[in-house]
Amino acid sequence: MFYKILFWFCISFIGLNVVHLILRNVLTKVFRMKLDYGQCYVIATNLVSIIQATMVSIISIRFFITCQDILHDNDPILENYLFLLSAYFIYDLFVMYQGHLLTMTSSKLPMTSWVERVMDFFIQKPSIVIHHLLLEIIGIPVVFF
Repeated sequence: MFYKILFWFCISFIGLNVVHLILRNVLTKVFRMKLDYGQCYVIATNLVSIIQATMVSIISIRFFITCQDILHDNDPILENYLFLLSAYFIYDLFVMYQGHLLTMTSSKLPMTSWVERVMDFFIQKPSIVIHHLLLEIIGIPVVFF
């Protein structure tokens, strides 16, 4: 079971990053003169988030329509989607941190160590970091088991 979870987590994480890269490259080529790299990065991040939110909404609505008992029914599509959702939260933290680094280097001098950069990200966006970490550590395992 652990290897299955790890395998799908890795595939999902890589897939999300590939989709982000493709969107970023398309945006960079289409809006070559109008947007800089950081703006294309943020737009690509938001587009991946929109895709994920749409998918989870459709799967959730499908589950609520087809299930008889929300607490005890099992839905294989929803259970398998949790692998992607778990990878999405880590991916989202990763790209938000990368976006933070892009804005940080353009607005002020870069900090000297990676620890300072990570701490600055946590200080700038504490609620979103806590939200992602709590869902990853508590929320998804509760839904799995």
